[in-house]
Amino acid sequence: MILRLLILWGLVYFGYRAIKSIMYGSLSYQQRESLHQQSVKTKVVDTMIQDPVCGVYFPKKDGVKAKINGKEIIFCSNDCKNKFKEQMKNQ
Repeated sequence: MILRLLILWGLVYFGYRAIKSIMYGSLSYQQRESLHQQSVKTKVVDTMIQDPVCGVYFPKKDGVKAKINGKEIIFCSNDCKNKFKEQMKNQ
């Protein structure tokens, strides 16, 4: 019984390897790397950044942008942006 399971497992494993070899064997190394890089790039949806005022992390695309002293700063909300501007005025 155990021998049959081992043989079945071996057939499944080597069948999988043979199919994978047939499918990807015709691709060059560079083509495989390109496919891998494309799949990795699509997994990243957005970058998490930290708010300079409250310290909370949030997606960069959801942030509130402000240009202060020629530098673009991204905040989690308008409240944090306004607090930062007040802190800059008081300095």
